Amino acid sequence: MIALAALALASAQAVTLAQAAQAFDDAQQHHDRAALEAMLAPDFLLITGKGAEADRYAFIKASTDPGEKLEPFVITRRRVLPLGADGGVASGDGIERGTQNGKPFVSHFRYADVFARRGGRWLVVYTQVTALPAP
Repeated sequence: MIALAALALASAQAVTLAQAAQAFDDAQQHHDRAALEAMLAPDFLLITGKGAEADRYAFIKASTDPGEKLEPFVITRRRVLPLGADGGVASGDGIERGTQNGKPFVSHFRYADVFARRGGRWLVVYTQVTALPAP
């Protein structure tokens, strides 16, 4: 049992910041509630493109809305900036297309996800989104 726990911890520590950032993008793309719950810190804070604050529960609820259907994200200018061994920022420009309750939408934004390694795992602690003009 201890060997399995050590292996799981070593595996979690081996995940790079870039891999964690990609996994976070994938979890949002696929409305993966379990992955989002595992990746968002309890004290996670989102600043939306309109300047509103939201906590992890609101983010998860919005990201797993069954009425939303997403096409694959288009991320450009993707950057990953390590800030020491236990922190970093992943950012980029995104275009999100899909439907919300059957109505099409397009969202163009710039984002920054702040990651912290806690307990050997990368967690998202803060996200800020800036709305950009429609593409």
